[in-house]
Amino acid sequence: MEAKRGSERRRSPRVPARHDLVVRPIDADGTELRAQSVNLNLGGLYCTLDHWLQPFTKIAISLSLPISLDVDESKSVDIAVDGVVVRIEPAKREVGRTSYECAVAFVGLDEDAELAIARYLLAELVRST
Repeated sequence: MEAKRGSERRRSPRVPARHDLVVRPIDADGTELRAQSVNLNLGGLYCTLDHWLQPFTKIAISLSLPISLDVDESKSVDIAVDGVVVRIEPAKREVGRTSYECAVAFVGLDEDAELAIARYLLAELVRST
C-alpha cells in the first residue's frame, strides 16, 4: 500500500523520550559516542549526538528505559539494539558545540527488547492521555 504524502507511515506511535544513549558504530574502532533520545517507537528512534555519522552507518545502541510494573512501582531495563542511521542533519549550533539530529531505524530487534520498548511506549501513551 502506498502512503499518501504527509501521512504517518509508522507502525507504532512515536513517543517523546529523553534518555541518555551510548552509540557505537559497529564497523569502527569501538569508540562510544554519547547521545540523547528525542523520541522513540518500535521501529527506531530520533536522537541528538555530538558526532557526525554517515547515513547507513550500522550502530549498536545501549539505553535504559523505565518500565512500569504497576501503579506505584517501576524499574529500569537496560536494552541493547542494533540500528542503522537513516538521516542525519546539523542541529542548532551552540557556542563552542556542534550537534546533529539523527534518525535511526532498528535492525533485527530481538523479542525481549521489542517487549520492553512496547511496554515503555504503552505506559507513556497512557500517561499522556
